Parts: sequence; structure tokens; C-alpha cells
Amino acid sequence: HYFRQQLIKSFDFSFGHTLAHSTNTWELIYDVPPLDNNVLDAMCTHPYETTSDSYYFVGDSLVMHNKAYYNFFLNSPSEDDSDEEDDICAPVIPTLQ
Repeated sequence: HYFRQQLIKSFDFSFGHTLAHSTNTWELIYDVPPLDNNVLDAMCTHPYETTSDSYYFVGDSLVMHNKAYYNFFLNSPSEDDSDEEDDICAPVIPTLQ
């Protein structure tokens, strides 16, 4: 994950063996390191400047590359909710290209 060309966090994953011509799913939930409030504010006010690249290899051959652009927004608390923790920068579903 990058914001304005600066690395925020990098991840490496390995898949086990899967059967040929099979359908498989994979879900990964991970934490991004805590970010300075100034960086979070900048991410909210500069949509699509946060990006990620995913590269998929079989052996040493690149078989797929996904690039995602993220749009974050300020999630303001509702009128009847005084919990200030809801006033955070939250991601919108990424745009894949």
C-alpha cells in the first residue's frame, strides 16, 4: 500500500497447492500500521492517491497484476451518536483497474 508514492505497508503471501480446474476462494483480513493523523487527513482529502499493487506468480511466472486505487472519506457521527471514535477516515470500496 502506497500513499503519494510512499510505502505504507507491504505484504507477502504464499498459497498452498490447489487442484487444477478447481474453484477456490481466499480471504485475508490484515491490519495496516497506525498512521499519523496528518497522513490520515491527507488520505481523506486526496482521493485515489492511496494505491496498492498485487502480483500473482506461478513458479517464477507473473500470471496476474491487480492495481487498486482507494478513496477514503470522513465518517462523521450521526446526530444521535455522540461517539467521537466514529469520526474517522474510512475506505470506500476500491476501484480496480
